[in-house]
Amino acid sequence: MFVKLWVHLFAFKSHTSPLRPFLRKFTSIRMASTCSGLLHCQRDAYALEGVSKVVACIKSESPDSSTYHVTLDDSVLYPEGGGQPWDLGSVNGIDVEKVVKGTGSNKEIVVDLKQPVEVGADVVCKVDWNRRYDFMQQHTAQVRLSSYSFTCI
Repeated sequence: MFVKLWVHLFAFKSHTSPLRPFLRKFTSIRMASTCSGLLHCQRDAYALEGVSKVVACIKSESPDSSTYHVTLDDSVLYPEGGGQPWDLGSVNGIDVEKVVKGTGSNKEIVVDLKQPVEVGADVVCKVDWNRRYDFMQQHTAQVRLSSYSFTCI
């Protein structure tokens, strides 16, 4: 069982993985605000793309910064937190610089972008899959190694 799990985790990145066609079916869906406060990226780590609504767009207060803090109602982009780095990707084709949890509802996400987007608009969020998958593998390996070290002590 353990070996099969590792084979599938590492093989998913390749185009020959048996899981890839199944998981690709579910990568572009409307992110509905359901499921008790979990972000879309937490409900489905394999979602690569999704539509979200812009709640706010505020220019950074720093005079030397041209960053806009865009608040989304939900996102496939994973925010910084718990020792995990944030996802990179794009929002309507604009590169994401940073992703953090918002201060409002549990599902609000603040994405830093170089260009503003219209408040109330639906935007397409896309994940940099190579970066996300690399972090998923590293996280899984770290959890397995930590678990193994605790059983050996």
